[in-house]
Amino acid sequence: ELAKFEAAEPTLKARVRVVTAGVNRRVWGLAVNHRRPALQSPDVRRGVSLAIDREAVLNEVFRAGKTEFHKPLTGPFPPGSWAAAPRAVPLFHPDLAATKLRQSLADPKAAATLTLLVPDDDPAALAACERVKGMVEAAAGRKLTLAVTPVPPRELWRRVDEAHDYDLAYRPFDYPDDWYPLHLGAVLDPAAAGPGGRNHLGYLASG
Repeated sequence: ELAKFEAAEPTLKARVRVVTAGVNRRVWGLAVNHRRPALQSPDVRRGVSLAIDREAVLNEVFRAGKTEFHKPLTGPFPPGSWAAAPRAVPLFHPDLAATKLRQSLADPKAAATLTLLVPDDDPAALAACERVKGMVEAAAGRKLTLAVTPVPPRELWRRVDEAHDYDLAYRPFDYPDDWYPLHLGAVLDPAAAGPGGRNHLGYLASG
């Protein structure tokens, strides 16, 4: 939007300088609640992850034709940071996703619907989740429904971080500094998986 402000105030043109951080510590990801019985199946979790074509979502929703912006994650760390693998394998694998999802959904006890929370004040986030919904449901042979549920940001935070009351949630995570593995360890701490605990994923939680 810099051009708009420069046009409105020509004297700014010679004074404006753009400085961009090399690595943004914010990542957006799909939080998975391991406490939910339906998501305790590794095949379901892997199937959902492998079904998502991240490049397609970025191109269609976020990049506006500028492919140098927005990098797909291949792990939990910001692309280009020291903690990220320099040549990681992309996570998108539709055939393997279909195999894992359809095998797991053949179980009569498998859940037919998972709720996907998304902040209701971000149209791009909602558009991204609608595309994720289509990809996952197609890979599952339409035997699994992702119910995209917009909620206010404060409610999203309460349900994910405080109450741990969700199936899936599309949300940002901000690393406070460049010690990425240290802070990831805090999020995955099995001793902090109770209500209000920082382990909102429930990873390795008791039970």
